[in-house]
Amino acid sequence: MCHEPSAFIWERKWIKSIPSKLKRIIAKIINPLFRVIDKYLIRKSDVILANSKFTAERTKKIYWWCDGIAYPWYDETIFKVNPNVKKEKYFLTVWRHTKFKRFDFIIKVFSDFYKEHPDYKLKIVGKWEETENLKELVEELNIKKWVEFLWSISLEELVKCYQRAQATLFASVDEPFWMVPIESMACWTIAIWHDSWWMRETIPDKYRYENKQWLLRIMSSLYFPIFENWDFMRGDCIKVILKFI
Repeated sequence: MCHEPSAFIWERKWIKSIPSKLKRIIAKIINPLFRVIDKYLIRKSDVILANSKFTAERTKKIYWWCDGIAYPWYDETIFKVNPNVKKEKYFLTVWRHTKFKRFDFIIKVFSDFYKEHPDYKLKIVGKWEETENLKELVEELNIKKWVEFLWSISLEELVKCYQRAQATLFASVDEPFWMVPIESMACWTIAIWHDSWWMRETIPDKYRYENKQWLLRIMSSLYFPIFENWDFMRGDCIKVILKFI
């Protein structure tokens, strides 16, 4: 099963992201060797299945071979709708805090959004190398009151966060397959993501954006002064998750 051709072998931007200058130089020098070894090892496989159409195309481009697509399964006994949980006025974003995930972009967009809708908050789940920088950015934008960092929460708490959120926001560009938006939509909370790579086969068109203003328009379109039931969003989520069951 190919979830993604190794990023540190086939993506230059990952090598450039290595903090240590010495390690970056070493990685660049040995990269051609790793590519040869990677292609040699992949030929030992009997069957190669990709986790999305995008990954299949990329696998064929690099390895010249892909037998088919098998979308990963998510646990519907965990990530599901709870009719007793009501939506709350916040946007959610989840994952490791790295530069590639562009949490800073989401924070900056929210800093504009909350000016029109001060009754909303942004909840950020996760922790990693960029966490302290993100906290400083929140302080600089003077939105500490509206942004909540959730460093470490249980799986049960994460599911409740999905269920209660108005939507989950993501900003990484050219991202390969990711289970987080599927988990969110399984809880009938739509995922909003940049219009690139595999998101085009998973995230509905109206929830993908290309720039800051576009994202603000999508967020504002979901705004309701009072909301109890999100039937209009249910259909969008169901269409997506059926392929992952």
